[in-house]
Amino acid sequence: MSFGRMMTVSVALLIFFIFLVVRLINIHVVKAEEYSFFAKRQQYGTEEIPTQRGSIFDRNNTLLVFNQRDVSFFVDTRLAIKYKKDSVIARVFEKNLGKDFDYYLNLIRSGKKFISLEKKVSSEKAAALRSLVIDGLVIKEDPTRIYQYQTLASNLLGFVNGEYEGAEGVELSANDDLKGMPGKKTFLRDAQGNMISLVEDATVYPSPGDNIVLTIDKEIQYALETELKKGVDESKADHAVGIVMDPNTGEVLAMASVPDYDPARPGDFDPDIRKNKAITDVYEPGSTFKGIAMATYLDRKVCSPDEVIYAENGRYKFNGVYISDSHGEGNITVEKVFAVSSNIGMSKLSERVNNEDFYKYTRSFGFGNITNVGLRGEVKGSLKMPSEWSKLTKSSMSYGYEVAVTPIQLIAAYAAIVNGGNLYQPYIIKEVVSPGGSLVRKNEPKLIRNPISPATSEIMRKFLLEAVENGTGKKGSLGFGLVGGKTGTSRKIVDGEYSKEKYNSSFIGAFPIEKPEYIILVVVHSPASKSYYGGDVAAPIFKGVAQRIIHIDEQFAEYRDKIKIRKDPETDTLRDKGILPDSIKVQFALEPRRISTQSVTPGKMPNLKGVSLREAIKVLNTIGVSYVVEGSGKIYSQSIPPGTKINGKAVCEIKAQESKLMGVNLY
Repeated sequence: MSFGRMMTVSVALLIFFIFLVVRLINIHVVKAEEYSFFAKRQQYGTEEIPTQRGSIFDRNNTLLVFNQRDVSFFVDTRLAIKYKKDSVIARVFEKNLGKDFDYYLNLIRSGKKFISLEKKVSSEKAAALRSLVIDGLVIKEDPTRIYQYQTLASNLLGFVNGEYEGAEGVELSANDDLKGMPGKKTFLRDAQGNMISLVEDATVYPSPGDNIVLTIDKEIQYALETELKKGVDESKADHAVGIVMDPNTGEVLAMASVPDYDPARPGDFDPDIRKNKAITDVYEPGSTFKGIAMATYLDRKVCSPDEVIYAENGRYKFNGVYISDSHGEGNITVEKVFAVSSNIGMSKLSERVNNEDFYKYTRSFGFGNITNVGLRGEVKGSLKMPSEWSKLTKSSMSYGYEVAVTPIQLIAAYAAIVNGGNLYQPYIIKEVVSPGGSLVRKNEPKLIRNPISPATSEIMRKFLLEAVENGTGKKGSLGFGLVGGKTGTSRKIVDGEYSKEKYNSSFIGAFPIEKPEYIILVVVHSPASKSYYGGDVAAPIFKGVAQRIIHIDEQFAEYRDKIKIRKDPETDTLRDKGILPDSIKVQFALEPRRISTQSVTPGKMPNLKGVSLREAIKVLNTIGVSYVVEGSGKIYSQSIPPGTKINGKAVCEIKAQESKLMGVNLY
């Protein structure tokens, strides 16, 4: 080799050596901290720990919505086959889940790197599998939202989306309370990226969501939905809406739209069916709005109950337009104007109140504003300013046209009419309770204003009673002077014009009318039956709901033998066969979707002794308590005593054994 070539190689080697030294200095000194950070990041991994979404209860702590922690199993086939665990996994799953050994083995040996072995296995079935530690087996908990009574209150409760966030209804409105805070676990990985061990000090445990206690009563909700469905079927209507409220507090005791849907499968239903039409849809209320107008006249003292009004025998030209009544009347008292629902009489009385006062009273009853019931999507309806009124507007409003309302607005206004003149804000959430059972927040009745005086309210109660006993609302009567109410019928607007075939039929009533405890609104849209009047279509639905409430509420026990319930073929047949006893509570009870318990007290450990392991696991999932299982059969031991306050970190050891002697109730 020539001297020149040797020099060239030597220089090249020297340059390469210098480069290596510089590179090493750069790695070990200059960028040592940076590379250390990336090395550690490759050694450690993080994974979110899902939280437990809060449950939803009715006012009596009956569980309506809860979580089931289903379990999914996946296999990293490379690891399973490398460490010869494929047959082990297949054998374990064959034993516990029932499918053939070859089925699981073929899945694992399919050639895919990562396969799903079983998805959304219920917690009770997965109990023996969830603690397995086998090379290649990956276990993931999948929360599933369970709506205990299927479609019951579906339009009110709403549903969750794929991210387990509230999408509609209470699930959406109370999402911040319900959702909780997920945790995070940090783990050490090997060179292949597999988890070796947890880094306990770096683990952030999830915080479960709070529980929601609603104002609704499950039994009354079921009564309302049952009667609405009957009414829609009988009248061949498009849909119907109903609300039951405590007029003295604003608490919503039931709220329903028919048809309803299954919130466990929201994607299977049209978005319009999923809407809570009690707050989202507006309509011209027709003669039910006469209660607002008449309360205004009486409070302004422009008329008296016994004053005589000439009703023009049913046809009257007013400001160039003919107004008609369905039944022609001559000279009638102001009270009878209301009872027989005379449009002519109401129009004549409207001329005694100036536009500004009429508007102010209507506004003071809450129209033109949302009620803030506590649900997303509520609309405010339509109430024009007096400057936008025509010569006919005030007259039209007096019998329920040229004003658009929501059902929740109308029932809140009528509550003020019958309760002494107090307008309360309707509300649907009674309490927010922590997972440990402590009170986070409690909603109390909120008085907004007093649109009318107690004296006017007293007169209006008499008017409403007369309308039911001797007026258009007879089919809503329970007898015994219990009910006061008002019918309403209005034409629907179709293609910008009032239809002669489509109507809104409604009835609103309160009982016992002397001192109301309940107020019920029923609105039936587009009935196709022979009669479309509210007194024929909606009043019987109201009556059916009221009859059921009489048999639910103990304060009406004296009337139960006198006031019968509309025939229910399904429950009557079950009772005749001896399957259902005569108890009204059982008659109205619904079959839960997954769990047999009728009530769970938030934040407290139930008594699990004597129940099946399957049932115990359901309950523990419901209340957000982790568990360790020993044995099978029925529970004979639990590490957390019944009645103990619990929180999201509680772990209960339950022991079970096969026994034919055990058989106590869960609650």
